[in-house]
Amino acid sequence: HLSIRRQRQMCIRDRIDLLQSDDDIFIRWLAISSLTKIGVGNPTVIKAFEDLIEESQDNLQLKETGWLIKEVMEALGKIDPTNPVLLNFLVDLIQSDINSEGNQEIAESLGKLDPGNPTAIAMLGQLLKLKEDEFTQRQAAASLGKIDSGNLEALMMLIHLLQQSLNPDIRRLSAQSLGDISPHNAAAIAALIRTALITPDKETRRASIQSLGKIGLGNREVCQTLIDLLRCLLYTSPSPRDRG
Repeated sequence: HLSIRRQRQMCIRDRIDLLQSDDDIFIRWLAISSLTKIGVGNPTVIKAFEDLIEESQDNLQLKETGWLIKEVMEALGKIDPTNPVLLNFLVDLIQSDINSEGNQEIAESLGKLDPGNPTAIAMLGQLLKLKEDEFTQRQAAASLGKIDSGNLEALMMLIHLLQQSLNPDIRRLSAQSLGDISPHNAAAIAALIRTALITPDKETRRASIQSLGKIGLGNREVCQTLIDLLRCLLYTSPSPRDRG
C-alpha cells in the first residue's frame, strides 16, 4: 500500500511539473485533466492550482489570463468546491470594472461551487443586476438556481428574460434553464406554457416544451398544452400531396 501511495504521489508530482513548466498547450491541458481526476481532496494538487490562480491575480482581466487559468479555475472548483482562493479570485474578478467581458464565464464557474455558499450566492445576485448583459444575467440566474435551490430572484429573472428579451437565443436558454432549476414551480410552468403557445421561434418553442416535460410531470394544464400543441402541428403540417 505504501508503494502504491508513493507511486500516486510521484504521478501527481510529474503532472504538476508538466502543468507548471511545459510550453505545449495540449500537454498542459492533459496535465490539468489528469490532476482533476486524481486530485479530489489532494492538498498537493489543490496547492498547485491555487498557486497558478494567485499568480494571475495581478492581472484580473480574464481575457488576458488565458485559457490556462480558466481551465485551472474549473478544475479547482471540481476537486475542492469550497476553495477560498478560487472564490476570492472570482469575487475580485466581479468587482473589477475591467472584467465585464468575462462575467458570463465567472457566473458559470460560481454555479459549480458548493451549494449554499453565501459568498457565491451574493456574487451571483450582483451579476443578476447587469441589465446591459442578458447573457450574464441568464447564466447568473441558472447558476444561482443550482447552488441555491428555490432562489426566487433567479426564477423571476429567467421568467423575465424568457418573456421580455428580444434575443431568441436568450429566450431559448432561459427556457432551458427553467427546466433545470424549477421543478413543479407554478410560475415557471405558466411562463413556459405561454411561451410554447405564442412564440414564433421554433427553437424557443422546442426548449419550452422540453422544460415543461421536465418540471410539469403530472400537471393537467401542461398535459393539455402539449396535446393542443400537437394538434396545432398536425393541422398546420403540409399534406403529402402539398409536399409533392
